[in-house]
Amino acid sequence: MPSLFQRASQRLPLTPAERAFLRTLKSLMIGAVLIAFQTAMQYLAAPGKLNLQQIISESILVGIFSLAHGILKYVNANGDAAFKMLGTVADQELSNVEHMFLDGSKGTLSMSAA
Repeated sequence: MPSLFQRASQRLPLTPAERAFLRTLKSLMIGAVLIAFQTAMQYLAAPGKLNLQQIISESILVGIFSLAHGILKYVNANGDAAFKMLGTVADQELSNVEHMFLDGSKGTLSMSAA
């Protein structure tokens, strides 16, 4: 039997839990790249002076976002109407928070299902 990654690359059907796991891994990898880039920029700006508290807090935030992406993917993939609506609204708000975090802009969360 092919592994999870082989089945995903061949576009074979996956269970909701498998898709959620892959989404979590994808989010963690993207977050790790962003944190590495941010840390490198911090080091280049002031060699030898890294703000470890900021790096750790951003790593924790990336972990929380990754888990949230995985949970939302699982909720959306299960097809329960109530969970699907909750997952859609939460996914939109999570995207808003990510854009505010990555863009550095200050915005407000809408909390509307529109």
